[in-house]
Order: sequence, then C-alpha cells, then structure tokens
Amino acid sequence: MKLDINHLLYWQGGCLLLIAFTIIFYRSEILSFKVFGALFGLSLLVWFLVAVLTLLKLCAVFYQQLQASTQSSLVAPLLTHIVAGLLAVVFIALIANIVYKVKSVPRIHDITTDTHNIPLFKKALEQRGTESNSLEYDPDVVRQQQVAYPYIQPLNSSLSIDDAFERALSVSNAIGWKVHNSNKVEGIIEATDTSKVFGFVDDIVIRVTQQEGGSRIDLRSVSRVGRSDLGANAARIKGFLSTYQ
Repeated sequence: MKLDINHLLYWQGGCLLLIAFTIIFYRSEILSFKVFGALFGLSLLVWFLVAVLTLLKLCAVFYQQLQASTQSSLVAPLLTHIVAGLLAVVFIALIANIVYKVKSVPRIHDITTDTHNIPLFKKALEQRGTESNSLEYDPDVVRQQQVAYPYIQPLNSSLSIDDAFERALSVSNAIGWKVHNSNKVEGIIEATDTSKVFGFVDDIVIRVTQQEGGSRIDLRSVSRVGRSDLGANAARIKGFLSTYQ
C-alpha cells in the first residue's frame, strides 16, 4: 500500500486516539501501570515514526510540486498537508520536551526537605497498591536530590507549632491536595496529589515540629508509580513552601 499524506494523517489520528483511550482506561483503573506504560510507550513510538515519515513525505511532495511548477496541484491538497504537518511538528516538539526533561532531572521519585530525619508516612501505607513504589527511603537519592534541587530545604517559621500546623493544613487544602490524615498531636498531615492528565497519584507527608523561636515545617513527596518523577515532587514541595510563606 502506497502511503500518501491522507494515510499518514489517519495513522497520526489513530495514535492520538490510542493514547487518549490508554489514559482513560488507566485513570479508570482498567489498565495496570505496567500495561499502561507499555501501550503508551508503543503509541508514542509509532506516532514518532509516522510523524517523521509525514515530514519526509511533505518535503518530497512540495519538492515535486516546485519541480512541476503547477499551481493547481499545489492548492488542492493544501489543508490536508497543513494539518498533517502541524500534528507531526507538534508531536516531535512534545517528544523533544519529554526527552529534555528526562535528561535534565535525576531518575528519582522520593523528595524530602529533611534527608537525615525522614518524615514518615502512616495512613499512606494503607492506601498504596501492590504496584506502588516502596516508601522505604533510599539513601542513594540524597546526593542526586542535593545536586538537582538544592532549593528543597526545611521552612523555619516564627509561628507557634499550633498555628504553623493550621497554616500547613490550610495551604494543603487551598492548593488542591486531598488530605486524608491530620494529626495535630503528632504534627503530621498526610495528603495525595493527582496529576490532571494521567491521573498519577503521589503521596505527601507534612511534619510540623517545634523549635526555638517558632516551628519548622518539613515535607516529603513520593510518586506511587514510575522511576523518575520528571521533577514533579520537587516542584510540588517548592510550590507548597512558596504558598505557605
């Protein structure tokens, strides 16, 4: 079968639909993370190959038209060419951005403001599935975190421990985290944050402790699935601390 621009456009549309249904089925818990990852990765690979073929085909078509110098043959398929070309360029740009993110951040998914006295989860242990990453802290990530995210540090506050706890709880709710454990006596708040597109759930624990002159707030954010979080957990902690201040 000869692949023309229309065929390649159909292939791109098919890949887009497959990605959309894969995300929907994963969010609906029909697919496991492993199956989702395999289908999503396959879809991206096929779409990338089709996108490259589309751009090559477009170059060949326009070159032939310029050689023929016929205006009639140039106008008729113009809309299809533009749509196919735009889809291909947007997708390749998206892939390039993903590759850049993967290369620019360490392959870790457990970030904390205190790498010596790690904030510990309690209720999250009951909610995480069998496919979830371990909550056992890996000391090997300390150096990687310090190099990639040196700004992830504890927050020292002049507020009393009670006021600091209430402030942390208020900020958690305000930024859309789902709080499922709030223990003022222990100074612990546990919550989850779900990504908007893929529905990935990450666990967060906030620890508020008393210190001289006020209180100290520490956080830990851990992805349930995936080896690399693409910087999401560090960005989440940074956003919380910025809002808190």
